[in-house]
Amino acid sequence: MLKTLVAIRFRALVSALFKGRNAKKKIGAGKKILFGIVGLYVLAVYVMLFGMLFYGLYMPFDATGMMALYYAVAAFMALTLSFAGSVFTTQSQLYDANDNELLLSMPVHPWMILVSRMIVLYLSNLLFTAMVMVPAGVVSVIYAAPSVRGVVEFVLGVFLLPLGSLTLSCVFGWLFAWIGSHMRRKNIVSLVVTVAFFAVYFYFISRSSELPQMIVKNADKVGAFIKTAGWRAWQFGQGIAYAGDALAFLRFVAAILLPFAAVMAVLSRSFIGIATRNKGGVKIKYEKREMSVRSVKKALLMKELTHFGASAPWMLNGGIGLLFMLVGPIMVLANAEFIRTIFSEFPAAAKYVMLLLALFECLTMSMTTISAGAVSIEGKSVWLIQSMPVDAKDVLVSKAMLQFAVTLPFLAVSTVLMWIGCSGGALMYAVSLLLPLSYALMMSLLGAALNARLPRLDWTSEAIAVKQGMSILADMGAGFALLATPIAAWALWLNKWFSAEAWALIAAVLYAGVSALLYLYLGRGGKRRFEML
Repeated sequence: MLKTLVAIRFRALVSALFKGRNAKKKIGAGKKILFGIVGLYVLAVYVMLFGMLFYGLYMPFDATGMMALYYAVAAFMALTLSFAGSVFTTQSQLYDANDNELLLSMPVHPWMILVSRMIVLYLSNLLFTAMVMVPAGVVSVIYAAPSVRGVVEFVLGVFLLPLGSLTLSCVFGWLFAWIGSHMRRKNIVSLVVTVAFFAVYFYFISRSSELPQMIVKNADKVGAFIKTAGWRAWQFGQGIAYAGDALAFLRFVAAILLPFAAVMAVLSRSFIGIATRNKGGVKIKYEKREMSVRSVKKALLMKELTHFGASAPWMLNGGIGLLFMLVGPIMVLANAEFIRTIFSEFPAAAKYVMLLLALFECLTMSMTTISAGAVSIEGKSVWLIQSMPVDAKDVLVSKAMLQFAVTLPFLAVSTVLMWIGCSGGALMYAVSLLLPLSYALMMSLLGAALNARLPRLDWTSEAIAVKQGMSILADMGAGFALLATPIAAWALWLNKWFSAEAWALIAAVLYAGVSALLYLYLGRGGKRRFEML
């Protein structure tokens, strides 16, 4: 039975990755191969990044006799990455799973349900751990021949470290689930923590070339921090290093296994209560108020805004690009003196900084897929909106206007920052406003049109609806193509006849024209597709 439960978990994961609109349709071999290649590429990129990091750390640490810190840093990074990558998955799989009560109603032992979930979670943690530890081990083997004991302890440590991150994920997953059950907007916790993690992640990625030097330069501080915050990682480093001792590795093993055993004991005793508890949030008392009357279009838009604001997966996956929109202007303001120094030698190019930032705004909007998942997120309840006395065109337009309404505040702040940090003529100011504005409108309508044609309604989690499916990929791909093609055409050919400002105005007009065509499509073809769902 345990084997069957684990197999069901893995089939659910594969189904979430590959399943299309028709759940009964078999997955084509070509699609499997394509997703496999993409997955291996992403994995290879991360492995290479960590390999470069440890390649820069090994020689300085080896020369100063600090190899224990080298392995401790690797273990600490593996624990941190595994915890950040699995804590919300642990929350959803253990504490907020929708099928717990269904499984408990079957002749299945509760401990089997728990163990099957923990096995899948452990393997996901193992993947995160291997992304960090394998490059660290390969670099150390390249520089020096390891001892047999060192290899055995290192491999054993790679398989034990995921238990440490899983222990933390179980504790914090329960904490987030408890906080969520006492909040009106229970998804706000996961949203804030995930955004904070992304901010830290992109900060380190931007400083990846400097990170080895920073760690080496502050080795004493890093070592003191790991000894305090990552005692298990420090014991691992002591045990693996050539000058280490076996007792340190045994302390690491005990520090991993004992807390995990304690957590498993608590979960096994309380799993039925966890699985059957009331997962609802704070009860909201009805307050009698005067009802406001809105038009159909405004009411539909408010419905979409309310749903979007209550869905952390939708906000995070669909709107993460909007946060990057503010990066360009902020970087210009933060490095204004440096930029002036550079462009003082190239005065002819200085006037195009504002246009480049406007194009950067468009690039971030090509990664914004709010409307591209707005139909899919209706799921199996799509019949509710279809049964209402509203035109299907108004429904689709409201989903497009949702993205436009969410984008406008970010675009306004970004544009104001751009104008503060840059200077240009009246035409350039107009271009820097009209080009991203028309592009934002086009992308909002494009996402709704694509999602009406390629919806994903058979999801089990909102995260699947808003980050998987062909409409999401098609929206980002089409948005990038619609941005890159005019740029390439001007750079290779049209610059002979049009200035950059004139080209940008023409592009803005073209985007407005495409927006008009998409609006007409939503009222005809898109409307028919939505009514047939």
